[in-house]
Amino acid sequence: MKNKKVLYGFLVTGTIFAAILIIFFLINSFFPNGHFESEKTIFDNNYNNSHISDGNLAFDGQKLYLNYNGEDSIFFYGTYKTDDNSSKRIFWYGPSWSSGNSLYSMQVFKNNILLKGYTVENMSVETGIGSAGFGGKIYRFNKDTDSIELFSKLDGSDKNKYLRYETTHDKIYVFSQNSIYESYDGKKVKKIFDNVSDIVITGATNESCYYLSNNSICYISKDGYIKEYSFKTQNVVFSKKLKEAGIDFNKEDGFLYTIAKCKDKIILIDSLNYETIVYNVTDNFKIIFEKDISYYGITYYNANDNFLFLSSEKYGIAKIDVKTGSVNRLLNKGVKDTYIFDDKWIYYFNKVGILNRITQNGKTTEKVFG
Repeated sequence: MKNKKVLYGFLVTGTIFAAILIIFFLINSFFPNGHFESEKTIFDNNYNNSHISDGNLAFDGQKLYLNYNGEDSIFFYGTYKTDDNSSKRIFWYGPSWSSGNSLYSMQVFKNNILLKGYTVENMSVETGIGSAGFGGKIYRFNKDTDSIELFSKLDGSDKNKYLRYETTHDKIYVFSQNSIYESYDGKKVKKIFDNVSDIVITGATNESCYYLSNNSICYISKDGYIKEYSFKTQNVVFSKKLKEAGIDFNKEDGFLYTIAKCKDKIILIDSLNYETIVYNVTDNFKIIFEKDISYYGITYYNANDNFLFLSSEKYGIAKIDVKTGSVNRLLNKGVKDTYIFDDKWIYYFNKVGILNRITQNGKTTEKVFG
């Protein structure tokens, strides 16, 4: 009788173990996968890739890091890395009904994957003007150990007042309530702008009303002007009143206006009403695009050279030549945020979270991951 109980126990344990192995195999066999071949014409477009978008895709020069939010299963959410040989999930909390189970707001800085929205106290919640800030501590994702670690601590007397930061490939811009600082190493800071209070900020995470370049900041001021301030000469080098374009500006609607820049041209994207209107501000508010393309004013953009790429979940992707005003609709399927790493491809997430890419002439589309 005792031997029968032992045998029965082994059978039950073996059956449970086998069932677990089968479930594990089935889950892994249906894991999303990707194939990514990088181009030789890679250039620094990190600021455009992370400024308006949610930072769900980053490229360090060798591998793509992406947040997979596909609608196929609660088991597949997470952050993956992929190249031309393999794909691997590198960050995951566990089964979740929420797509927030990933490394939110990734930015590339000197090939490091920085996590703009991360603090020890509050993971994956972006900080911004009017919020508690991040205390000057910058975190990164360690690509060797697949873990989050402290990257650096910013110096300066305002370090406890630092509210958020943004990056280009080799520079970090840090915002406090009143000032902007620059840092080349994530430690030492230099004040370059002392009038943040003049910028229209309508929410804790709203970054649409300004655009940073290596030498200046373009922004919408609270008195209804579009200004460009030079960090090099420390003065306003461009100023035009929005009323010149017939825009009756209300700063409370600031989140429906987006400032961008294509080479030397300042661009204003107006999504206040049903139509999305794109102005070439530099050329006297010349309208270069006007169409009903978005739901609730949600419009994404990216840029390469003289071309502005406008996208939305309703319209797809439009390529706008800022110089000539010509428009080419590259894709007529709804997309979420877009990313550009070279002069050949535009990467985009479709409505169900699959990562695809389309050539910048619109002729070729490929699935990248999902």
